[in-house]
Amino acid sequence: MVIWSYKVLSEFRNARLGNKIITFDDLVKERMIENSSEELHCWIVKKEKREYLLLDNLIKKLPIRILKTQDYKELKPNIYHFISDCAHVGFSAHKSFEFRELINKFFDVAHSNPKHFLLLKLIAMASYITKINARVCSNVEFLKDGTFEVLNYMTNQVAVFDKPRTMAKLEYGVVNQVLVINELVPKSAEEKHSINEFLLSIGSMKPIYQKTSRGSSAFGTKDAYNIENLSLIICYNTLNEIAEADKENYFDYVFGSNVTSRYMPFKFSGKVNMSQFLYDEPYSLDIDSELLKIARTIEWYKQNYKKEIKHFYVDINKLMLSERQKQSFLNIVNFVNLYSETEEEFKALVNELLDCHYAYKRMLNS
Repeated sequence: MVIWSYKVLSEFRNARLGNKIITFDDLVKERMIENSSEELHCWIVKKEKREYLLLDNLIKKLPIRILKTQDYKELKPNIYHFISDCAHVGFSAHKSFEFRELINKFFDVAHSNPKHFLLLKLIAMASYITKINARVCSNVEFLKDGTFEVLNYMTNQVAVFDKPRTMAKLEYGVVNQVLVINELVPKSAEEKHSINEFLLSIGSMKPIYQKTSRGSSAFGTKDAYNIENLSLIICYNTLNEIAEADKENYFDYVFGSNVTSRYMPFKFSGKVNMSQFLYDEPYSLDIDSELLKIARTIEWYKQNYKKEIKHFYVDINKLMLSERQKQSFLNIVNFVNLYSETEEEFKALVNELLDCHYAYKRMLNS
């Protein structure tokens, strides 16, 4: 049975966390407010036709349940509800499956290229559990960004942005565990410069990100965010599926090697069978139990994955990769390791992953 429709996943989230929680998706914009002669950096939150004010330093607790609010009437004509007390909500860690079974169960939909889809799921899981920077390129209907959207229902810590072009929009996403940017196509020189600086900063693997004046000047702030565990994944279509007029804006043609060398690219192929989503599986206790086990097992591996890495060997010394690409590649390889039952399977999957990297290079050269 297919239990991965957005309708079913939404019902699961509401059943387990409640529909009155605040998630990253509910954030609207930043705003400075005055409270007892003190300036506070807040986020405006919109939930079920009510507007709230949430302190910026509470963003990292998302998702949260509101426990107490106070009316704030200084931002006329609106009345906001200042969140004065809240509590983090999420899934507790519990191991119900071995890692291989977890990956096989997670987003187990019919796909024309199951091996490439498996590699994508391993990259997605690596991005949440550890830190990687990578690019995922494929034909349409491969489910590259959709896989991360499903992962967000299981973790509430993944943001997927579609065609963002402003610094405020991009910087808005660094408070998550995983930031996925789908179709990053800057149209102007100003957009290109701003996004270039953002990608350089995130791709440096440094633990702190300093918001740019362009992204924060409207709020009178220049905040630093801890991105020690942030993964950035950039998704886009293959060159032959890009309109001729847009090819000059393709990622490798817009950004220099100082950016591209920080994000290892992979080219995947294949399509999901969309007909399997035509009929929603009715939500049931069995589905609820299965999804809960998956979510809790993901959290268990986030805390304990290093304990289960096998002594399989991979030699990357001769690979033509930048040092930052090697770092992300090795982090992904750890999850190929966890999935593989034998060293032979491990080497075969690592070689397939490298083939996907070289396929991307061949695409550009051709």
